[in-house]
Amino acid sequence: MEPLFSPGKEKLIVDLIQAKNRVVDRVERFTRPRRGAVRMVEGRLRHPGDKYCVFVFYQAERVPQDFFHLFAALKSSGINLIMVANALPPGGEAPLAGHCHTLMVRNNFGYDFGGFQAGVQFAQTLSPSRLLMLNDSVHFLEKGLVDYIAQLSADRPFIGATESTQISPHVQSYAMSFGRDVLHSEAFRSFWANYRPMNEKRYTVFNGELGLSAHLRSHGIVPHAIFSAARLKGVLENRPVAELVAAFDLLSDEVKASHRQLLAKTQLTGDGGSLIGAILDLLAVSNQVAVGGFLFARYLGMPFMKKDLVFHLYFRISELAQKMRDAGIEANSEEMVAWYRARGNAEGASKWQQFRYRHMFA
Repeated sequence: MEPLFSPGKEKLIVDLIQAKNRVVDRVERFTRPRRGAVRMVEGRLRHPGDKYCVFVFYQAERVPQDFFHLFAALKSSGINLIMVANALPPGGEAPLAGHCHTLMVRNNFGYDFGGFQAGVQFAQTLSPSRLLMLNDSVHFLEKGLVDYIAQLSADRPFIGATESTQISPHVQSYAMSFGRDVLHSEAFRSFWANYRPMNEKRYTVFNGELGLSAHLRSHGIVPHAIFSAARLKGVLENRPVAELVAAFDLLSDEVKASHRQLLAKTQLTGDGGSLIGAILDLLAVSNQVAVGGFLFARYLGMPFMKKDLVFHLYFRISELAQKMRDAGIEANSEEMVAWYRARGNAEGASKWQQFRYRHMFA
């Protein structure tokens, strides 16, 4: 689909939309002073330790079954759960309170980073030694989840599930974890004290997700990624060529087709180095958890799938079930494929909607 506007006009329209949104935000600070208000609900599950997890979610219709996989993994790890509900299904409050230390109910002001800010500021009053921060932009898989929580709880200052170099290097904000020294640092505290939530996704990405990583890096706090291209490289090296060719099947069919000549050459020469290099080059310039998610699941045990895999056309719905089987994701695979099918994708969106997706206004 041809773009709706020329590059110059796109930039002008992006600037105008941002300016309009900032005016609306300033007005609402006076007309809706309680738009970020939080209602606190005491939970019925409290552990004696000082490790906490802030879990931000938006679920207006029902509580997904995979949430209970996460709750069980956190419980077995002795981690106190602070739920931040940006939307709560009817009748969901009482059962959810049985799985957490505290339930914080708010509207969706500022999206997930508005929820993170509320959760972090409350958690700081509890003096945590470790704080995990998760959101519900992934499907949690039961297999491997306890080990994943253990890796997020390791003795490192700043941990993320994955990193991305898109726009600028950053930890992807669906999963982050911070140790005591970071939690008590001026860098961490000042970021959350000064962060101003706003109802614009583009603003949230640039000032929240990208802004947090950049702010911490500027103070010498460098992240460790659990599922990284470097770690994947270490696992793939010295694997038989036939297995490397099969590993390429875990990328999208579109990506595989674009590397058809390389795959054929590798099978002829028996040299898998260029194939590993192609995988790493692809991950270096892409959304790693989306493009390489099935590789991370198969070789690094990543126990979740991003929910935007099909919507943003990283994979076609027709190929999803086979990719899941090849990656070893069997449990609830039919239900998950049905969920992705029901959500659909952005392919049939209008040019205006495509513009809004591309510039993160939707």
